[in-house]
Amino acid sequence: MEGHYLEREGRMVHTNILLLAAYTGIAVGQALPAFEVASVRMEKDADPNHVNSHWSGRPGKLTATGISLRDIVQSAYGVKTYQIKGSDSLTSERYDIQAEWPADTPKEEFPLMLQSLLIERFKFTHHREPKILPVFALRRAKAGPKFQPAAEDAHNSLDGNNGHWKAQHVSMANLAEMLSNQTSRPVVDKTGLSGFFNFEFQFTSGNKRADPDSNDTGPSIFTAVEEQLGLKLVPEKDTVDILIVDHVEKVPTEN
Repeated sequence: MEGHYLEREGRMVHTNILLLAAYTGIAVGQALPAFEVASVRMEKDADPNHVNSHWSGRPGKLTATGISLRDIVQSAYGVKTYQIKGSDSLTSERYDIQAEWPADTPKEEFPLMLQSLLIERFKFTHHREPKILPVFALRRAKAGPKFQPAAEDAHNSLDGNNGHWKAQHVSMANLAEMLSNQTSRPVVDKTGLSGFFNFEFQFTSGNKRADPDSNDTGPSIFTAVEEQLGLKLVPEKDTVDILIVDHVEKVPTEN
């Protein structure tokens, strides 16, 4: 993505570059890292009601099948689903991607290469805006936290299966992010607890509603967080950074 490309595409792409500079440290006018080889193909017969998406990769190679533009944006810009606003085209089509790059490339460059792919192949432009949205604030319950600090040399790990979570060396920000995936709103860490912790808790994952024969009889996630972790999820409003898609083309440029 050279300077003449920015001038031809106009002000909005230039806004993209300014934002990338702020979030990634890439200098204004400096080209983003890009995949050495990338194949992007639209799944013409994909059924949006029966989605089977899959990401897999190893150093220097990515294979993704049945993924949406929203999936790519999430991975490229490090945002959650609720932080992305755009047209139906973000989810209406599915794509297969194969990409290669030097195996010794720093892992921090992978999202930047996805950003480059979006811009070059889908003519993607965006801007960010802060918006006040309903959230859940993760706060300390009256009884106080019921988990222990992790050892400094412990490895980060999380095992989760059907509403049973066992975590080691996880921060409260990490926990808030995980809870965001289980609730209808973003979860914002307001515990005031720094450092890393070990914890385990169990809750109703929702499988009981999908499968009447399920043995999943645990408490709701709200009850589990308070009774088992000594924290609570409080409905509030807070400022959330939103990525607004200004333009994206459903059909990628040719390989």
